[in-house]
This record gives sequence, C-alpha cells and structure tokens, in this order.
Amino acid sequence: MNSELFKEKLENGDLKELVSNLQKHIEVNKEDTQSLLQLAKTYKKLNRLVDAVNIYITILEFDQNNQEAIYEKSVTQAIVKQSQLDIYSCINTHMDPWS
Repeated sequence: MNSELFKEKLENGDLKELVSNLQKHIEVNKEDTQSLLQLAKTYKKLNRLVDAVNIYITILEFDQNNQEAIYEKSVTQAIVKQSQLDIYSCINTHMDPWS
C-alpha cells in the first residue's frame, strides 16, 4: 500500500478498513515488508499489541536485519509485558482486592 495513502487512512481513523485492505494485499504479497510494517503499526494503534508483535516476528523471518521491526518488536513486547502486571502481587501497592 502506498505510504501516503496509509498515513492518510491512519490519521483519519479508518483503521478497521485499513487492516482489511492491508490483509488482502499481504495475502497476495506475503513478503511485502513495508505493508507488514504498516499492518503492525495499525494493530498497535488499535491496541492489538500481541497481533503487532506477531507481525514483527513474521517480518524478521523474511528480513532478520530489519531494524524497524527489531526495535518495534522489543518495544511492543515490553508494553505487553508491563500491561500484564498484577497489581495485587506487588508488595508496594497495599491494594486489597476484597475491600
């Protein structure tokens, strides 16, 4: 997908249609790294972080040296890990789940 068209749709908030279009394009062009990156960015915008990580992994299967995918994968994995913290397991929160 054209990067200008991608940016326009991303900014206009037409994300579900953008995901659908990118998925159709990727079905035909399975190794189109640029479209895969665009799909991962769209997933991040939709807060589908695990899906984004999976796309970055797919990109790295084709191109192990893709610096953007390497960086974004590590950042997104860190966000997922951080968001899965259990606040009740932290001794510093003093939160009682029963009150």
